[in-house]
Amino acid sequence: MATQNNLSVKDGTNRLVITRAFNIDGAVAPAPFSPEIGEKGDSAWSGTGSGSVVAVLKAIWAKMRGSTVLVPSYVSPANVASGVDPMQITLSTASQASPWFTPIAGRPFNAWVLPTSSWEGGLFLEKSPDGGTTGAPLVVGSTQMYLAAQIGVTPVEEHEVGVKYRWKTGSDFSGTALVRLSQ
Repeated sequence: MATQNNLSVKDGTNRLVITRAFNIDGAVAPAPFSPEIGEKGDSAWSGTGSGSVVAVLKAIWAKMRGSTVLVPSYVSPANVASGVDPMQITLSTASQASPWFTPIAGRPFNAWVLPTSSWEGGLFLEKSPDGGTTGAPLVVGSTQMYLAAQIGVTPVEEHEVGVKYRWKTGSDFSGTALVRLSQ
């Protein structure tokens, strides 16, 4: 039976890489290539991805018993923690706003209303394109988006650098809402 061992290391340019080593019948062979373009996660290595990758692996295992070839495969930034500190606060008055949260552009972030919340009235996400000087609810046509009606999480994606988000309560808000923005 074949097994895979992953080791996360940093290369000479301080990029995070994963080295993949395969063990088949006691012989270890480091992986000399990266997954095919379009392969997601470890599907290429588990045998659930494209047949050609699995066939190449089998051929490599057969030829490399005892060899030591090592070529690291780069880890996509989408698989690494963002480094952005989450924002979490309890909102309890009408027209109250949380601190601004600036996500990394191009990566989804989460807008949470956490389980200890119990409120009535408006609770919505607000967006600021000018660094937090002004903010406005997200509206498509005449429909307000990201208006929280219940406890849960909503993924949000922002592609413009520097845009900020925050939770805000409406003028009719009453109760408490524990909210969080995280990436």
